[in-house]
Amino acid sequence: MWRIAYDRWLMPDQPGLRQLLIVLVLWLLPLLCLRTSDGTDPHLLVWSVGLGAGLGLAWALTTGGRWLGRAPISTVVVFLCCLGAAANLVLMPRWDALLRALHAEEALILYLEQSDPAHQVPPPYATGQGAGLAELITDAHQAVLGAYTRDPILRWTPWGFRPACYVVVRASGQPTVVRNAADLATLLATIRPVPSPALVP
Repeated sequence: MWRIAYDRWLMPDQPGLRQLLIVLVLWLLPLLCLRTSDGTDPHLLVWSVGLGAGLGLAWALTTGGRWLGRAPISTVVVFLCCLGAAANLVLMPRWDALLRALHAEEALILYLEQSDPAHQVPPPYATGQGAGLAELITDAHQAVLGAYTRDPILRWTPWGFRPACYVVVRASGQPTVVRNAADLATLLATIRPVPSPALVP
């Protein structure tokens, strides 16, 4: 029984729907964590990349030539899906960070639309490793000029989480996304008016 399943699903004479189904599941596996977790789930990502790319490599070395001779189109499609699973290592963490940035942007816009945001609790947002709190941008008279994500939104990498971006929303509702702390400081300096020096008679 196990031998029959092995031959049909893993080592058939030519690729078919079974093999395509296997690699599609592995390719799309990280999508499960994009909406249900605070950040990319490294375990799902490793399963997707490791099994998807590993299975594609094993097939290429053991049955690739035979598959290409018997079903070239199906073989190319299956191997492209295996390549897509390997590309998850780069694509999924970036897509994940983009979704969190969009959610933070929506939260900041709703926060600034309140009648008096200065007296309201800043909204939390998902950074990728816990929650961060937004911070208001005010002038010298405490007038609200906007709000921004004080802590960076993070992106998972094989070497740990790294800053991906910051989100800034002006009081007018115009959002801006910057990639690093230096760009954030430059943008905040343009939003906050610089007080003119007092004239000495």
